[in-house]
Amino acid sequence: MNPHAEQLRRLIEHYKLDCRYPSELEGIMRLLEHDRMRPAFAQKFIRKIQPRIKKQIEEGNYLPMPPTKEDFKLDAEPFDAVLGNLVERPEVPFGIHLSNGVHHVLIFGKPDAGKSVTLRYYFLKVHEHGILHPDQKAVIIFLDSKRDAPNPEKLFGDDAVHFSVHHPDKWRAGLNGPPGVPWAGHVSMVLASRMQLIFSRGCLRTEYNWILPILNPHPTPGQPLIAPSVRLLRDVLANSPPYCWGEKAEYVNTLTQALSTLLVDGEGLLDAENGFDANAVIAQGKHCVIDIANLEPPYLRYIICDLIILQILLYRIHHHLKTKRTEVCITWDEGDMFALPSAQAVYPQSLSPITLLARLAREYGLQICLSVSALQNVAPYLLSGAECTIAMGCVDPMSISCAQSALGLERGTERMLLRLRPGQAIVRLADTPYPYPFLGQVHYIEPDHSAKGRPYDAIPWTKARGLDELPEVQQALEERIRQFSKARMRRTNAAAVVLTKIERALLDYMSLREYEPLSVVFSCMGDVPAGTQTKVVAKLVRKKLIEADTVRLSKSAVRFGAITAQGWQYLGKMSRLPPLRGGIVHTSLCYGKRRLDRKNGCEESFCEHRLAGCTGFGDVVSFRNGACHVTEVVVDCVTNIVEHARDCFLRSTTPVATLTIVTLLKSEHERIREILRSASDLAAHLDRIAFTTAEEILKGLYK
Repeated sequence: MNPHAEQLRRLIEHYKLDCRYPSELEGIMRLLEHDRMRPAFAQKFIRKIQPRIKKQIEEGNYLPMPPTKEDFKLDAEPFDAVLGNLVERPEVPFGIHLSNGVHHVLIFGKPDAGKSVTLRYYFLKVHEHGILHPDQKAVIIFLDSKRDAPNPEKLFGDDAVHFSVHHPDKWRAGLNGPPGVPWAGHVSMVLASRMQLIFSRGCLRTEYNWILPILNPHPTPGQPLIAPSVRLLRDVLANSPPYCWGEKAEYVNTLTQALSTLLVDGEGLLDAENGFDANAVIAQGKHCVIDIANLEPPYLRYIICDLIILQILLYRIHHHLKTKRTEVCITWDEGDMFALPSAQAVYPQSLSPITLLARLAREYGLQICLSVSALQNVAPYLLSGAECTIAMGCVDPMSISCAQSALGLERGTERMLLRLRPGQAIVRLADTPYPYPFLGQVHYIEPDHSAKGRPYDAIPWTKARGLDELPEVQQALEERIRQFSKARMRRTNAAAVVLTKIERALLDYMSLREYEPLSVVFSCMGDVPAGTQTKVVAKLVRKKLIEADTVRLSKSAVRFGAITAQGWQYLGKMSRLPPLRGGIVHTSLCYGKRRLDRKNGCEESFCEHRLAGCTGFGDVVSFRNGACHVTEVVVDCVTNIVEHARDCFLRSTTPVATLTIVTLLKSEHERIREILRSASDLAAHLDRIAFTTAEEILKGLYK
């Protein structure tokens, strides 16, 4: 094919002129396909189609000719909620089916592109469809993150309720589940995941299941149960030994602190036994707008939304309420924080409630309608589950690339996303007879910029009771403590420890030389073979009398050990040195550096000492001739080393002469130097930062 004919063919295909002007270009394309176009004629026709090309460039539309009514089969199955019309075929509407199937909706685009307006127009059309077809009414649950619907009555009339999480006197969320639905596992998973205490999930579930029958001694079938409140869960944990709820005391103690923090952060929002029930609103056929804007900290928003989603989804699954039409539309505007992959990753296998909703909800009439600013903020499950995708303009390269992949745009057509006019969108309706992207114009609805009109609606809720107000729970808790104490005593007596002479000697010497290397402790006991040392340490660790950890230092391995609480109880003694942060190795090196500083002439030396003016601690702070010298021991983590340096040289009101960084291996020094060099505010203080290794500390102590 000659160059002019090839150029003509590329222009026609690039601007999709053959499908827009078929009568004019059908013969031309046939000549080009058979390579029978002469160069002079091709040049002439290139000039002839320039006005057509100019028109397409002005319109910015590089997609093929949009579908017709016949392509959508609108005569047989019209859209229930019409959102707009096709740009090049204004007589053809596009929208979403409600009465036939459940189609998740994903709207994305740059700020001020029209996402909120499109969402509000969708609400209006869903409401109008429910008025025209009462037997097919869909209820909207709108989690309003930026107060886009300050007056829902303007959209829905009196057919809506409006709640706010900032009015705990009118609306509270409890830990109550739908009637008849097993709930303990789900509510414990939500709280543990969102508070980042996933290993405390078992403790929480055990406690919830234990309290539930005490509060409901004579449950009525089909009626909601009285649920344990966050306050009651916290009180029970705080007034009982940790071994009543879990094997590890630290999990239970951390859970108790987290529940106390949740009550403080919630400011009454979660202080209820039986709070909001989304299914009760759906049963009334009312649309529901919940104002969650500015609710801080963010994990509270996650907990509220997760509980609402699970109330709706699990109730319909448990009662097998399958349907082929949309009955409930759960909606977020500016929902990036809810759709983020990291928001799902806090759950095991990333199976968060919103992910479960996307995967399981279609058969039960539950639709997701999600508005986000960029597709890279959307988790894969949510992205792959959207049948209706509406792109309203992108500006950054990452968003454009993600949009091209999600919409199935041909190469080059993604440039349209940069030039979309207000209200225009590239739309893809994957679950229709025409599953290809097309250019549409969304109908406009005036945004609501008014202030809040009428007062917020209220729900009936039951105030949370603490342990002091529930004598039956107190009595049951006392009995549980007695049972577990007896069982613990029996286990302790059955596991009475019998030690050999050398094993008891090691314990005694370790109590005298706390947090020193075990090789040093064994040397004080005489000539103990290496094999015997290993067996003795292994047995004491197995009996939970000591803890031991081995690390590599240069060309040798050093084993550190510490007596456990059970070991001190066995000896009938108390430790003189409290454990520090960071584990056995970190604690041993800190105390070793303190001993070395005192040996080298420091008048005073402290471990975990707070410098004046700082919130953090220095691992070892020593004073020599009036000068302050700080040591930081780096064993596993180096991410906070810059903050430690800033505490020493920038924030501390006590002048710090030097900062010494202790590592296990010398090869780690250069990496830490690079991290410190990256902090521009520390550039003037780098010459006062020194490095040493754990091996040099041990050599200084033991020669």
